[in-house]
Amino acid sequence: MPTSTSQANNRSRRLPFISLIVMSTLFWAVTAALAADQPLAPLPYAASYEARAMGMRTSAYRTLELADNNRFRLNHGLSVTALGANLITVNESTEFVWQAQGAVPLQYHYQQSGVRRRDEQVAFDWQQLSAAMNRDGREQTQTLESGMQDNLSFSAQMSADLLNQPDLRTTDTLLTYQILDARRLEHHEYRVVGDERISTAAGELDTIKLERVRDSDSGRSTVIWLSTQHQFILAKLVQVESNGSEMELTLESIEWTGISSAP
Repeated sequence: MPTSTSQANNRSRRLPFISLIVMSTLFWAVTAALAADQPLAPLPYAASYEARAMGMRTSAYRTLELADNNRFRLNHGLSVTALGANLITVNESTEFVWQAQGAVPLQYHYQQSGVRRRDEQVAFDWQQLSAAMNRDGREQTQTLESGMQDNLSFSAQMSADLLNQPDLRTTDTLLTYQILDARRLEHHEYRVVGDERISTAAGELDTIKLERVRDSDSGRSTVIWLSTQHQFILAKLVQVESNGSEMELTLESIEWTGISSAP
């Protein structure tokens, strides 16, 4: 799925604001979802971020595209260069369909190049209840259970959960997800810390702050802020590794893009 940061930013600038036709389509989709008591599907968007790590700054992007009535593609990526050399480029994508229970992942792909290379893929076969996992050529399979997510689709599911279920926004509430990557099935748990207003290049944002629950001896921490005025999409992330290195993402801009012609 390789997509450079400059390409993503140029594409973001070319995308028009949501049209009246798209607004009408989304209105009726929301009305139908409410009538059927189903979770509301996320709105397509293009967002840019400032990324900081190892004393360097770069740009990152995240886009959500609607390919048809209920099939979505979520993309995320960044690139870091120094003296013309590629230190790291990451492109990550997931395709999922939106059903009564929310996001149902179909295909996940993670590519990393630069100083270190990595390639991970997960193909979800819900008819056979089996997932094919591949990490740098090493293959394995995993039996699927309802509700399983991948490393990226879970963020769309979390945003939808908070949007559709206001009771989940209460301080100390735990949100749990089963996440399948190319190596194993993991259990991720996030605790709601509370509401917080943060300053970003996109303006002052009201957010809900969550912290990933980890073992006390892990030495790692992940804190995320989700924008309450932007359907709980990622506004900020701070992640600290066990060696003390820190990575931060902060929202710079967001545009609602409507229905996409994504393949």
